[in-house]
Amino acid sequence: MRKLLEGLLLIIYYFWSKTLRIRIINDRRGAQFFYVFWHAKFFPLIYTHRKEGIGILVSQHEDAGLLVKTLKKFGFYVVRGSSTRGGVKGAIGLKEVVERGYSIALTPDGPKGPRNIFKKTSFKLLNLLNIKPVFIGIACKKVIRVSSWDRFEIPLPFTGCIIYMKEATPTCVEEAQEILENVNNTAEQILNGI
Repeated sequence: MRKLLEGLLLIIYYFWSKTLRIRIINDRRGAQFFYVFWHAKFFPLIYTHRKEGIGILVSQHEDAGLLVKTLKKFGFYVVRGSSTRGGVKGAIGLKEVVERGYSIALTPDGPKGPRNIFKKTSFKLLNLLNIKPVFIGIACKKVIRVSSWDRFEIPLPFTGCIIYMKEATPTCVEEAQEILENVNNTAEQILNGI
């Protein structure tokens, strides 16, 4: 019964995402990058970056099970670990993905927050792996906000979404924080200008 429910959720996610009116600005797909985005915003990225073999760092916590299955079904390579548990294992796993020529992704405020704060451990990982960072800002017109630590956003069907990408190489965690805030503000401004 559980597998049936999980399969149904995957189908719902796929067709739900297909209805979104997504516009990607400064698209950086197709080359090897280190994608960085806030935890609350990644809902449309699973769909837009499916089947690209991107390695993504996901918490080792049991609650991440459905997310892991979803990511794998959509062609992501899941690396388990976080800043609090399994960090070294996670860094090694991401390094292996990079060495195979694929992009990687990270939510620098995950897996448990604080919300929209770029952690120092995430910044260290950004520098350690020596791959060009792309900061991603995401804004959707109408969303449901889940009552979770990150106020996770689920875009409503048929809503407009802007995904704004910017290549940048920050020299400190404060600069990384500022860049990620700026790309999200830019996505919001573009969305409101539509």
